[in-house]
Amino acid sequence: MEIAPCPHTPTAAIHIRDSKNPTGPNLTVTGEAWAAFLARTA
Repeated sequence: MEIAPCPHTPTAAIHIRDSKNPTGPNLTVTGEAWAAFLARTA
């Protein structure tokens, strides 16, 4: 998994993709959603 934060976007977007398939689809979530995900999985 590759994660790329984009802090300069209005929602501090986080882009996520499968490192084994970098040309495949990606997922974009807000910084707030990413923080909530990490809090629940940590």
